[in-house]
Amino acid sequence: MNWSNIRLIFARELVDQMRDRRTLFTVFVMPLLLYPILGALTMQLGQFFREQPTAVWILGAENLPADPGLVDGIRIARGLVGDSGRSLIRLESGEPATAFQRYQTTDSSDGEGTTSANLLAAMRERGTDLLVVIPHPVRLEREILLDDRPDMLVFHDSADDKSRIAAQRWQFVTAAWQQQLMARFLGFESGDSSAHGPAMVSAVDLTPAGSMQAATWARILPLLIMIWCLTGAFYPAIDLCAGEKERGTLETLLSSPSSRSDIALGKLGAVMVFSSATAVLNLTSLGLTALLLLGGGGFSPVAGLLQGPPPLSAIGWVVLATIPASALFGALSLAAAAFARSSKEGQYYLVPLIMVTLPLMIIPMLPASRLDLGTSLIPVTGIMLALRGMIEGEWSQIAAWLGPVVIVTIACCAAAIRWVVYQFNREEILFRPSERFALGQWIAEYFRSRDTGPAPGHAIVCGLLILLLRFFSIGFVRPPVDWNGFALQTVILLLATVCVPALLMTVVLSRQPLTTLLLKGLPVRHVVAAGVLALCLHPALAWFSGVVMRLYPHSESVNELASGLTAIMDGAPSLVMLILVLAVVPAIFEELAYRGFVLSGFRSMARPMVAVVLSSVLFAAAHGVIQQSLIAFVVGLIVGVIAIRSGSIVACIVFHAVHNAVAVLLSRWDRCGVDGLDWLVKQSADGGHELASLPATLATVAGMAMLVWMLRPTLAKPGRVPATGEPGGRSSISWLDGLRCVFPRRQRVC
Repeated sequence: MNWSNIRLIFARELVDQMRDRRTLFTVFVMPLLLYPILGALTMQLGQFFREQPTAVWILGAENLPADPGLVDGIRIARGLVGDSGRSLIRLESGEPATAFQRYQTTDSSDGEGTTSANLLAAMRERGTDLLVVIPHPVRLEREILLDDRPDMLVFHDSADDKSRIAAQRWQFVTAAWQQQLMARFLGFESGDSSAHGPAMVSAVDLTPAGSMQAATWARILPLLIMIWCLTGAFYPAIDLCAGEKERGTLETLLSSPSSRSDIALGKLGAVMVFSSATAVLNLTSLGLTALLLLGGGGFSPVAGLLQGPPPLSAIGWVVLATIPASALFGALSLAAAAFARSSKEGQYYLVPLIMVTLPLMIIPMLPASRLDLGTSLIPVTGIMLALRGMIEGEWSQIAAWLGPVVIVTIACCAAAIRWVVYQFNREEILFRPSERFALGQWIAEYFRSRDTGPAPGHAIVCGLLILLLRFFSIGFVRPPVDWNGFALQTVILLLATVCVPALLMTVVLSRQPLTTLLLKGLPVRHVVAAGVLALCLHPALAWFSGVVMRLYPHSESVNELASGLTAIMDGAPSLVMLILVLAVVPAIFEELAYRGFVLSGFRSMARPMVAVVLSSVLFAAAHGVIQQSLIAFVVGLIVGVIAIRSGSIVACIVFHAVHNAVAVLLSRWDRCGVDGLDWLVKQSADGGHELASLPATLATVAGMAMLVWMLRPTLAKPGRVPATGEPGGRSSISWLDGLRCVFPRRQRVC
């Protein structure tokens, strides 16, 4: 063994790997980016991970003793659990115990099963998770210990996650209540954990036969199918694209009479076959294994967990779900593989792809996740929840939301396929040469060959950098306690995490910083028009905000935080200072970053609206919670169109500032109790504020007309809009001259 040769080979291989930019990114940069980004995504989806309240239906609440009490209106009595625990249990009472007789069976041949079915149907019709019956007055004498009649019947469905959680919470509440009964009537201390109350509680499981088996597999199979489809699509896609680049056979295929779209769709079909086959074969193997292990009831630990093999109907629905899953993951994998220079580089893209889709796969695994309008609009999550409902046979609960799931899935598949075709139509993507990385040469070459503006990759890096800085700032910044601290903290955070990164990247990456940031003046009428547009569109945006809040309501913790911030903002010295901190400063800093640097980076792409959408996605991701992100995405689309049509960031800042200022004013006027604004302001159904009906309608129509006026020339442009100072570009693209672009008398650039 020659140690000198070993050291020489070790150094040679180490230097060779260090020259590969993708390897360096995977080893050193990706760990620093991956988990903070995953944490930011978790914060965005935080309301799906919080504990959901459960509804308890009580019959015979009048039979409960007043002291110690168990219920207090629609909440648990104080002293049994903490305030957070009380908020997680919502009570529905008012009916006497005799109402329970309506659900008793009249069929003596199958009395117990029929009663269970009636009770389950009644609970689902009322939207409750637990049924509690107090059949007779709870007697508190010592003789009650000799009576075997239950004082409380608790009915739950162990196959339903929310019902099972509700039963656990109710058991904890009744245990504390029984301790109080003991302490009150038998002389024990209230803290004595050995005391058992005189009230007898009997739990009844209403789970139909076979439902527990279907419910268990319904939690496992959707996740496995998505993972199998993703992994089954990724590696064939790498071989069909990056592998052919290495073998030199891709040029032969591209020189054939087939169009690039035909080649892309043909490869996508092959990837879908491998993806579906992987999922189906794994499912078949899993089913056979479960049949052998669980069919005879052997292997008690496994049998107790899974309750038998998967039902045949479940297998059929799972196989059907592989079609949209393989189409979506196949298109995403093929687009990533087309971008890769080699098979080695293509494999690096698997981890980011998994990290993006993993939170969407985790949401359906949460105990309280159900298919509703909000979850049906989330890609991948809607498919898994719909598949879960099909396996459990809950058609009445999922039938109303299958339409949105299908529409969202088709839209995502179409967008992914369009991305694949776009990748195959760009030769600079398909035939990118392999690169060797040397830090000194790369820096020198980079500054020597700087373009007039940033590239799309620079825009993505800027958006991710802002996202990471805002994420890390959460752990180092303490909540403010007064207005001065709040104002100073808001300005510093916006400056340090949003504005400064964008300005530094502009100076480093662009030879024309003013052009990149769209910093140029506008006529006064254009500035006024941007403010008027913000006023006109505010009712529509307020309505959209209400829709978002109804679909994804804030958690209790977010509401408490908002209440605290409202109290701090009420301490502002003046309304002008409040608008300056909450409206003007965010508008300036955020527009410089997102409609300045980020949008300029994406404008080198084929269509300007693609740049607007991508910049809006990064703008939305930087907001704290998903409700704010959805609203910010729509606002970003509007401001992005203004930036494209005006060619100046001044109009974007004015729109953004006016939009925020109107929201601040309406909120402040309401808290101050200002009268005489009924013709302008009204309370919406969700607790928000919007303009009154007639002014709101007129303003919305006018705003939409102005928006369409700006949007039509932007959509009609086949190529990108040249930036100011570029060859062929105009010094200013007036978006008030839109009609002349829609109906031109001569050729002009719009």
